[in-house]
Amino acid sequence: MSTFGERLVTEYFDRVSAYVRLRVPAQDCEDVAGEVFARALERKDQLKGDAGAWLFAIARSQVAEFHRRRKGNPEPMNSDVLEQ
Repeated sequence: MSTFGERLVTEYFDRVSAYVRLRVPAQDCEDVAGEVFARALERKDQLKGDAGAWLFAIARSQVAEFHRRRKGNPEPMNSDVLEQ
């Protein structure tokens, strides 16, 4: 019998990867998709109902987190600009 993680990867990896590939740069796709499954395994006790919907909610969250990290902290505004 396969484990929970193996079943998730077997059933959803291609779809999750395609979802992520459309939303992050190609060079980061594999890392973000891997994070989706890692996060799912960490939180498997939270699964209630449809595993696909739950997994794609995690994927949306990981994509958003990727973009937040990539954006970084904005530069503080120059006070000279405010005085004009």
